[in-house]
Amino acid sequence: PFRNVEALVGRPDGSTFYVSVSIEPIFDSENKICGAINVFQDITKLKNIEQALRESEMQHKQVLELLPAAVYTCDGDGRIKLFNQAAVDLWGRKPEAGKDMWCGSWKIFHPELETPVPLDTCPMAISLKEGRPVNGEEILVERPDGIRKNVAPNPRPIFDTNGKIVGAVNMLLDITDQKAAARAIKESEERFRMMADLVPIVIWVTDHRGYCTYLNPQWSEVTGAKSGQGLRQGWLDFIHDDDRQAVFQKLDSAREDKSDIDIKFRYLNSKTGYRIHQAVGRPRYNDAGDYVGHIGTLQDITTQEKLKALLEQQVKLRTEELEQKTIALEKVNQELASFAYVSSHDLQEPL
Repeated sequence: PFRNVEALVGRPDGSTFYVSVSIEPIFDSENKICGAINVFQDITKLKNIEQALRESEMQHKQVLELLPAAVYTCDGDGRIKLFNQAAVDLWGRKPEAGKDMWCGSWKIFHPELETPVPLDTCPMAISLKEGRPVNGEEILVERPDGIRKNVAPNPRPIFDTNGKIVGAVNMLLDITDQKAAARAIKESEERFRMMADLVPIVIWVTDHRGYCTYLNPQWSEVTGAKSGQGLRQGWLDFIHDDDRQAVFQKLDSAREDKSDIDIKFRYLNSKTGYRIHQAVGRPRYNDAGDYVGHIGTLQDITTQEKLKALLEQQVKLRTEELEQKTIALEKVNQELASFAYVSSHDLQEPL
């Protein structure tokens, strides 16, 4: 017998249609073939549907390949069905469709653990088992070559018309570079804070609005206040009342012009009262070139100012003394000139 053999049948008018042919031989009482029964079933609509499904699946595969992110699907039991090249590049291996379960990764780790996580507990497995999307998770994928990638999975279950889970789709976002950048920024901030904690002068940072966002511990040593009290515009409350308005104007001008800051004013020291301080700062910019605030120092320069005033006073005194001596010298020179004239005139007279 031949059963369910597909064939393309042609009509005299040139049209064609698909049929499923099933032929059964007929035997007589002596078990000899005496004929056959042939059943033709028109399956043209079914073939068209199959063709449409194949084309749809081909389109889906093409879409998957065009996506820059790693994407793959699983059936309801967790077996991998489809995956794109980006997923293969991320995993470092090509899984076997219909055999590999849950994920094509070689190994999966929790970001903070060194022991591998079982694949049947990965986000895709949880999504299929619990029938819900999994958001906000992060896993560490290890490739067969030992390279590890930080990955943010986003599995979503797929349901049929009856609400039964028939599979799931997962997009794996490679966030390795972002994590490395975040770690670099964190390490840079830690180095800056360690350095700022050790220097003996006040270090301050403002945002684009002019609000203070950071003060090192030295500020609390100077003012006797908690660091939180100096944030936003609190650190300006310790400026002498007579200097405050002028300082505000200069700070606003520097912020609007994105220019350097160099201001002297009286600042309250919790132990010694108001002392002369100098605020020096420069504008800050992000990677895009946008202004994000200022960073600078606040330093007690009272001793320097006193020494400068004393030096200026001494210079003034020395200058005055020099001027007096110059006048006296000019007077002596005039007397000598007069004496020389008289002497010359007298010497010209006979004895």
